[in-house]
Amino acid sequence: MKIVYILSQSHLCRNPRVVKEALLLLEMGFEVKILTCKYNEELHLEDLKLVPKEITIEHFADLSKNNFKTLYLKVIRRLAIIILKKLRIETPYVLGYGFDSLLSKARTKKAHWYICHQEIATLVGKKLLEDGSEVAFDLEDWYSEDLLESARKERPIRLLQQAEETALKKGLFCTTTSHVMADAMAKNYGARKPFVVYNSFEKQKNIIAPIHTERKDFTTPSLTWFSQTIGPGRGLELLMDALGEIKEPLQIHLRGNITVAYRAELLNRLKSNTHLIYFHKLVSPNELPACLAVHDIGLALELSNPKSRNLTITNKIMQYAQAGLAIVASHTAGQEELALQNPKGIKVFNQDNVQTLIKIIRDLIADREKLSLVKAASLEFFHTHLCWELEKEKYKNLLLRAFKN
Repeated sequence: MKIVYILSQSHLCRNPRVVKEALLLLEMGFEVKILTCKYNEELHLEDLKLVPKEITIEHFADLSKNNFKTLYLKVIRRLAIIILKKLRIETPYVLGYGFDSLLSKARTKKAHWYICHQEIATLVGKKLLEDGSEVAFDLEDWYSEDLLESARKERPIRLLQQAEETALKKGLFCTTTSHVMADAMAKNYGARKPFVVYNSFEKQKNIIAPIHTERKDFTTPSLTWFSQTIGPGRGLELLMDALGEIKEPLQIHLRGNITVAYRAELLNRLKSNTHLIYFHKLVSPNELPACLAVHDIGLALELSNPKSRNLTITNKIMQYAQAGLAIVASHTAGQEELALQNPKGIKVFNQDNVQTLIKIIRDLIADREKLSLVKAASLEFFHTHLCWELEKEKYKNLLLRAFKN
């Protein structure tokens, strides 16, 4: 049986592209092994629930233990950041923990193919290609263009650019998240266009039942937004400004990790007592669809900077469609790519003009029957164009061609 090693640096429950890829490879008859980093025992237990026992999860670094090795890895990264900022010397250690360990362990594996996800694995994949291994890459973000200018001083831009160029030109194949992203990277590096695999999900049966208890009131329109972190630079400030000018009562459900200070900042910015805002903790990927499906409108508030954020299509917009929500999306190139395909279910606003967001929300909540039609259009488009059942067939054909050759 042919062995495929998937290399990553985060937990499976925070990386749905790895999960879907691993399950597809297993379905195709490959022996699948995942080599990643462990940060938290609780998250690791969630990982184990997402894949069957036939898929092996191995760790190249374990930061869940408070020991000397964990301290060593953290010190090395901190020193790497200082060296980059002070001396402008780039190293892979800035990007996370255990680069050397991932590389050495990957080199010892008897793999027929490697598929590399996220920054550290992309740099490791470059080394594996130089060794003569068969390596493919998933560039789910444009890593060298993934931070605002103020944060790029702590980013090894040159190393990331070299790895991206190698992946696009010499990798067995490359995948990414949108056609606009694929076109931009291909043009920038003078390389072949990577294959597009949308961040999609499977169709859900009976997703609305049982009703999730986090939404108490079904008479007031409900808006929802989620991410791993509720923080600045994600469009939430604009949302608060818009809500302050909307008089009709709304409930807003935000899900993710949030600091006390930022929560207070959002509430202070709202300047309205009309709306109810709820903050929810993260849930497992298996629970999330039911949590989303009880709401009316899914908010995709991405900003146009940095370049990667403008070009990608994030998980959230796909999960809103999966849950059958009306989608209100900022005008980024990636989200416009989907909106052009489904104008009935995705309403786009200009993030530089808060009035456009206010108008869309008001139009949607003014007529509940119209809102229901928008939600139905979103779900229908997901089933007929976006669902993972369709996306995985495209990806399966790519895998078969690449591995056959």
